[in-house]
Amino acid sequence: MKKIVFAFLAASLLGLTVPVFFARAANVPNCVFDKQLAELKATQTNSDLGYLEEIKAELKIRKNILSGIIACAEGNAEATQANLNAISSNDSDINNLKGQMNGKFEDAKNYYETQNGKINDLGLKGSKDLATSLREWILDNYHPLTDQVGNLTLWNTNQDLFRTASNRLSQITQTIKTLNLGDNEDIAALYALSQKDLANATALNQTAKADLLRFAPPTDTANDIKISLDALSQTYKDFFDLSEAVKKLLPM
Repeated sequence: MKKIVFAFLAASLLGLTVPVFFARAANVPNCVFDKQLAELKATQTNSDLGYLEEIKAELKIRKNILSGIIACAEGNAEATQANLNAISSNDSDINNLKGQMNGKFEDAKNYYETQNGKINDLGLKGSKDLATSLREWILDNYHPLTDQVGNLTLWNTNQDLFRTASNRLSQITQTIKTLNLGDNEDIAALYALSQKDLANATALNQTAKADLLRFAPPTDTANDIKISLDALSQTYKDFFDLSEAVKKLLPM
């Protein structure tokens, strides 16, 4: 999944906090507001404008920026929701989670639509307040949701690796039985270690799934996914060591 990244520009010189969206997903509009911010600064430093004209010009630019921010946010929500719905799984828990997350995306789009409806009636202070509240809402609500989609995508992709490891262990088990290698101490030890490490990796993988289902903090979920993959990597190393040990016992 192409992750959508939000960066926040604190334009303290202008008295404006603007969420600037650097979108890396298809069909998301250009979300950089450098030109509008420059226009706003120029308006505030234009000595030819009277006080009321300056206020009107500044307010118009701020409203345009707010409208652009919300259009960007809506585009980001649509793109990320599409990535969510592209996740394919036969796991009922994961599909139920997708449904819950889709509901959150609909809530986000409704929120943006509501905020957009306020812009026309805003005064100067109201436009500043709305920019601040948008920034806070995105940080507190939308960022965790997009991170959750990223974690879910990664976890779901990893399931093929776990299934492959399980199948590989089954093949190894059959090989050991067929060749009557179970009584060899080195083989038995490596085989037991492979079983133990795969069981550990699988348990850690389920911990990461539980994180997803309970909407744990995304950083915690990402960390548990990494730990499960590290454990799975160790399991594949066990398989390699076991394969090499079996080769040494087989006639050339």
